[in-house]
Amino acid sequence: MGKKKTLREITYILILLAAIIVLFYWYTTQNSRRMEERNKNYAADSARLTAVKIDDKLSTAEDLITTYAYFIQKTLTAPEITVEMLQQIEEKSLFDTLIFTDREGVDHAPDGRTAPASDRDYYKQGIQGNSGISIIFNPYFSEDT
Repeated sequence: MGKKKTLREITYILILLAAIIVLFYWYTTQNSRRMEERNKNYAADSARLTAVKIDDKLSTAEDLITTYAYFIQKTLTAPEITVEMLQQIEEKSLFDTLIFTDREGVDHAPDGRTAPASDRDYYKQGIQGNSGISIIFNPYFSEDT
């Protein structure tokens, strides 16, 4: 009888141990899913906030460009912008560089370099009286001109 009781106790302990293992596995699986979902939400919120920040920065830059263009237009005494004027504007500007495109379709840099721009979309749109912003990935300026 003592052996049967010991065998029964061992069986109960094994069943209890198996139940504990199953419950622990279930708990860790559920916890992993919750953490994964929480991380997805965090990543989505972070991406959204970053996008809003970038949009704000770009909107501010666009407003600055519009403001600069307005004041340059109002302060011009001749239909020309000289290299000195570009250098002064660039010194006070919050932008890294400044390029001016004249009526003939020539880009002027503050360091005196020039490049053709009459085939560029921003020139064609500007000559028609439209405003906008263009991103140029292949500038015509070279280091030796």
